[in-house]
Amino acid sequence: MAKLGIIYKATNKINGKSYIGKTVRKLEIRINRHYNDSKVYHYKFATALRKYSKNNWKWEILHKDIPASKLSSLEKIEIKKYDTLYNGYNSTEGGEDNIGKSNPFYGHKHSRKTKNNWSKIRKGVKQSEDTILKRANSNSKIYKIIRPNGEIEIIKNLAKYCRENALDNRNMGNVAKGKRKQYKGYKCSLMGKVK
Repeated sequence: MAKLGIIYKATNKINGKSYIGKTVRKLEIRINRHYNDSKVYHYKFATALRKYSKNNWKWEILHKDIPASKLSSLEKIEIKKYDTLYNGYNSTEGGEDNIGKSNPFYGHKHSRKTKNNWSKIRKGVKQSEDTILKRANSNSKIYKIIRPNGEIEIIKNLAKYCRENALDNRNMGNVAKGKRKQYKGYKCSLMGKVK
């Protein structure tokens, strides 16, 4: 199934100027990304987001369920329609996919200073439960545990299992890696990653 996206508009309630954008993610996720980017970048829209508080913006979806392949051309049309390039916050005519060589940053590297700025910005930022679970699942591995009584268990989180059973995670990890034969009578082997 083709990926679908939206065209959205952010309007400044103080001066009426707007920004038109596109995304294949939820609007809330894209809004958060804009605010995070505004702490680092200095293009027109980022500067405006820093200058005016969040409650001075109206965010709306202009078009939804648009095939990703058509988003760029529709974004260009809407930027022209609302005149957001010259009388708004868009910095380009739109339609850039910014993937690979079409990305103006292609072939460049971020400076140490920029990386440090991003690090400072992200410190203390709470991630949603959904994000935490996705990351946890992407890093999760499946283990086969043989208990001292011979009972076999298949588990997904070795650290949690060790906490719940008063076992040392490092020693159990060494058993799983083949560095030890057993730990407190427990045997453990890595079966693979969670898909």
